[in-house]
Amino acid sequence: MTATLDIVEIVSEADPIAIGGVGGSGTRVVAQLFCELGFDMGKDLNESLDDLSFTALFKRGCLWPPEAHPSELRDALEIYLSARHSPTPYDISPEQQRQRSTDAVALLEREKSWREHGKVADRLPALQQLGAAPTRWGWKEPNTHIFLPFLLRALPNMKYIHVIRSGLDLAFSSNQNQLGLWGKALLGEDTICASAEESFRYWCAAHKRLLSLLPHAKERIFLLRFESLVTQPNLVLKELARFLAMEINEKTLQQWHLALQVPATLGRYSREAPFEIDQDQSQLLAQFGYSIC
Repeated sequence: MTATLDIVEIVSEADPIAIGGVGGSGTRVVAQLFCELGFDMGKDLNESLDDLSFTALFKRGCLWPPEAHPSELRDALEIYLSARHSPTPYDISPEQQRQRSTDAVALLEREKSWREHGKVADRLPALQQLGAAPTRWGWKEPNTHIFLPFLLRALPNMKYIHVIRSGLDLAFSSNQNQLGLWGKALLGEDTICASAEESFRYWCAAHKRLLSLLPHAKERIFLLRFESLVTQPNLVLKELARFLAMEINEKTLQQWHLALQVPATLGRYSREAPFEIDQDQSQLLAQFGYSIC
């Protein structure tokens, strides 16, 4: 499954930072870093720091494949951008924003596409707000990578950080939400059994798709290895600062060096029953610095 930057009309010149990755990769840690760096990462957040406004509008199986739903995606993005205080090219009044958001939530309720805890109507207050764009802002939602081809074209100034963690470890993670939602789309299968092998194959499909985008947006996509972040935080954070063209002072670097810990689940694949890995999968792991040993 490859992805391309299809011809999509530009929606906004806004310059957010978006954070995504396969579930369980460590995106929450990266979102916390951006909060501490002074970025506005949203107000309607869950405990994992997912922006639930983005979740409500985009985490919908009916939007697959993205290239077949340009108008729906544009509508969702316009509502989201207005709610997150980033103006779209047209003038919109608070009354119009409230009505568009109300209509969007009503549509989501009819689709029964809300897949988080709580009710989709709980998102309405955040989606109805309207204001001035903050200097630094962004969002974290792991499923962002699914819609990356659309988002890169619709938001030409957006930068994307993809958090990568070994697919071998994630195969045994309890977080298999993406496999359940997008597994059939990326793997082309009618049944999903959520086995470790299937989870790993989903990881491979998602990252092959991501790699197909890099030649088109190399300067706008940052691949952040979670393992490197927790073992070499200073090096990774300095590389991230260069990507963002911003300063990260030594005090922040030192604080994060002390705060980050290597989780006990790192390398858990070696403690589990092994499964078969073919040559292509092994080569894909190697591209991201992982081995099966």
